[in-house]
Amino acid sequence: MLKMAKTVLALLPLIGCLGCASYVPRDPAYFLGESSDVLRSLEAARAQEEKAPSEALRIYQDFLKGSAPLEPFPSYQEQLKKALDNKGKVQYGSASNFHGESRGFPVTYARWTQAFALAHQGSARVCLAQGTVESAERELLSAMEVIKRCEFCPHTSGESLTESYLILAKIRQTQGQIGKALVAQLSADLVRDHVRSERGVEEFYLEKSLLFGDVARKQFNETQRFYNAVNIGQAQEAQARFNAVATSVSMANAHIQGMAAQQALEKSGGIVTPEVQRAQISAQLARVSAQLNVISNEMHAGGQSKVEFMSTPWAIPTFTQQLVDPKQGANTPAIMKDFAASAAQAGGASYQAGAQQVNQAVDDLMPYRQSAKMDGAVPQVEKFAEVFNAFLTQVQEIKN
Repeated sequence: MLKMAKTVLALLPLIGCLGCASYVPRDPAYFLGESSDVLRSLEAARAQEEKAPSEALRIYQDFLKGSAPLEPFPSYQEQLKKALDNKGKVQYGSASNFHGESRGFPVTYARWTQAFALAHQGSARVCLAQGTVESAERELLSAMEVIKRCEFCPHTSGESLTESYLILAKIRQTQGQIGKALVAQLSADLVRDHVRSERGVEEFYLEKSLLFGDVARKQFNETQRFYNAVNIGQAQEAQARFNAVATSVSMANAHIQGMAAQQALEKSGGIVTPEVQRAQISAQLARVSAQLNVISNEMHAGGQSKVEFMSTPWAIPTFTQQLVDPKQGANTPAIMKDFAASAAQAGGASYQAGAQQVNQAVDDLMPYRQSAKMDGAVPQVEKFAEVFNAFLTQVQEIKN
């Protein structure tokens, strides 16, 4: 496996190498191989972290240095369309506009996102073990940022974010920053709670459907036919196949953008049912979360590092919904109260009042969780945010 890892750099020609002359066109099935090979090599490196940390770190860093930075998914879709269009116009059988794996397919983009996250997380673990805490923090921040690139992979992103928060908690414990370690652990618990919730399970199947279901199969099937048409010189058929590929790519993008909303509407037959209303309210609460992030951003502007801001629950997209919707996070209230109790115990008597206020604010949200009626929930969530942020600021100051 280590020999395989040493070939990672040789396995990384990307879609950016368009118009490579005298290159034999590859079968679309190849697109599934490159990212899988890279993931296997990185997973093998993780298995070596304890026995050969320096070698594992070298593999991680070689991958990161040799890989083109991950761009937003729509940019790769546009590149994919252009590359296919160009391929349909070249002299058939003599050249190809593809050289390597396209990140324009959702499944390959998801795998590359996972690969970057694994490499940054692995680097963070090794750096922490070697005592280079600043490097560990830097790698961890990069991992968190790249994870958010794959917006249509909520389950995979949730699992990866949980790992990042757990690593951050260890970093803070090593530094004697007990309060910040508790905050990082809280974020890990909240993300895990959502991943295991009813909505989290639904997201898991939606993600798998997107990456491996009908839309994904249609993309690859149409690309296969397009390649065959180009390679045997059937120009007219090739152009028709290209149009089919472009359509399937657009379908995938539309599916990604409207995934959750479409599911609710299809389930109701287009009728605005209570479930659809709940989805709409959930979206409203998501916007409230974004607004409340301004409060945390003010903390960041006041000297809080970016990694500290991202370690707070406000950086978790589903946090607000989890507070009032049991389908988003079944154990969220208990998790919040456990955090308040742990923080009060670590901080001492001066933290008791803040912990009690957080517990009361959580209790005030319980009627909305129990009744499934969201009328008036937003103002109550805003009140919770004010109390929680004050306590969060206090907790982050707890040290050994």
